[in-house]
Amino acid sequence: MHVTKTSYNGDPNIGLMVFANDKFCLVGSMATDKLVKELQQSLNVPVYKITLCGTDLIGVFCVGNNHMILLPSIVFDYELEILDELKIKYTIIDSRLTALGNDILCNDSVAFVNPEFSDETKKKIKKALKVELKEGMIAELENVGSLAVISKNKIVVHSDAADEEIQLLEKLFNAEITKGSVNFGSPYIRSGCVANKHGFAIGKLSTGVEIATMDEGLGFLS
Repeated sequence: MHVTKTSYNGDPNIGLMVFANDKFCLVGSMATDKLVKELQQSLNVPVYKITLCGTDLIGVFCVGNNHMILLPSIVFDYELEILDELKIKYTIIDSRLTALGNDILCNDSVAFVNPEFSDETKKKIKKALKVELKEGMIAELENVGSLAVISKNKIVVHSDAADEEIQLLEKLFNAEITKGSVNFGSPYIRSGCVANKHGFAIGKLSTGVEIATMDEGLGFLS
């Protein structure tokens, strides 16, 4: 089954606690065995429990693609040691914008980032992820990573994204764009969803229409 409707210990904001690419999934240390199993089934990758920056907010502090993950400089050494043991490649980003998952939307080809990143930081992000990089906004908001979910060449974005923003994303990512929401109307798509090429997990408050929109918008329904 490529879809999981779930929560993190009762919290429907599942995307805040999880990062996934097409190779592995990281989830907060307090995740239940049930949630780990659900993520393994829907995302079809190994799932590892971890903390980042001393918290379970994995999806807030971590972002990346199949080449590399990015972590803020406030991450703890012992957390990096765990990633080293798992042979997960990472690059440390030294920026006041520590919630990298909220501020970067990326795949293996492109990174769309918060305009407030410095030029030096943008160069480091571009090099680490091996991508083309462009700054911009979605729904006139700068925290672009929290406003969309991407899988392959499909993106589901904030329901208030402007037409010109959608056109930019379509051209930049060479992707089909769908507007959506999660958890009974939240436009912060990433807070309630995590996806890779195999499937997705979505917050338990999401309606049937929201799940269907995500399913089709991410290309899992033919």
